[in-house]
Amino acid sequence: MTFWNKKIASRKTQKWFIVLVLTGVIFCGFEILSFLTGIYQIPHFVAAAFTFYAFLIVYTTLIFDLKLKVPKSWERSKIYFAHNKQDFLKWFRIIVRAFAMRFHYFSSWQHWLHFQNYLILPAILYWGTVVMIFLNPFSGALKQISAVCGAVLLAVVVWYMKTVFISYSSVNQQIKNLMFTAQVIASLLVFSGLLGLVWYFGLPASNFVLGGVVLAFLLMYQSLFRLQAVNLKNVFLVLLGSLAVGGTAAIVFRYWTVNFYTGGLMLANVQYFYWSWMRLKISRRFTARLLIEHILVFIFVVFFILATTNFNARIG
Repeated sequence: MTFWNKKIASRKTQKWFIVLVLTGVIFCGFEILSFLTGIYQIPHFVAAAFTFYAFLIVYTTLIFDLKLKVPKSWERSKIYFAHNKQDFLKWFRIIVRAFAMRFHYFSSWQHWLHFQNYLILPAILYWGTVVMIFLNPFSGALKQISAVCGAVLLAVVVWYMKTVFISYSSVNQQIKNLMFTAQVIASLLVFSGLLGLVWYFGLPASNFVLGGVVLAFLLMYQSLFRLQAVNLKNVFLVLLGSLAVGGTAAIVFRYWTVNFYTGGLMLANVQYFYWSWMRLKISRRFTARLLIEHILVFIFVVFFILATTNFNARIG
């Protein structure tokens, strides 16, 4: 094998290729959605959004599939039925057995559970970006910022997934910090988008509160899964944090009138503070100094939100 063939066949090169393909396709998808919402073609916008989401699911499934598939299932199935003399039944059985071996891992509940957890953050990032594009149909700058941020953050998530599936020990602190950042920005996108959608369709406060609780739970639970710390006690703490976000959502819905960005930031700030505390306890790095630092950051963001939000503004 030549030097260049070795470089192309290396895991690092394959990982770069996988991430770049996904980033390019999803970014093009966001640009198409931006164009469709700009000309107010909502049915086409919705159809395109679900089409590109289907691509994202299939693509991430492929990464998961290539890691857990049974190697050489076709060859092993042919050897297993080599003694069979009936041609039709032989080939039929070979195909059925090879197919069953190929996707055998999906019969494991543990594998299904792992798979669903890895889909949570990409889904929230994707739909958060789509909603932000939808809510800003005539703001080219905001749509471009949403498209770029969404595509880059999805690339970070897929890079993490591919790294984990190759070797969990190779996930360094830098990648973990990037994933934490992706989660924080995802929470900002999805909470802001949720509030904007509730206002856009004139939905009651209960929809926003319930949506906030569910999204906060999913975001913190998938982080708990990444830390390999899923147990009854930690899940209960995540549920309490989600309820705290839901309580904050009720307050935001009551007092916010126009700016759904700062409303989403308030919810993201509450979740960030709560999850930071949980992460410190789980990693056994909890100290009074770190707690004070997080409290100060939380207070600073709250004051920033209150100072930049006009609570007397009204639409129309």
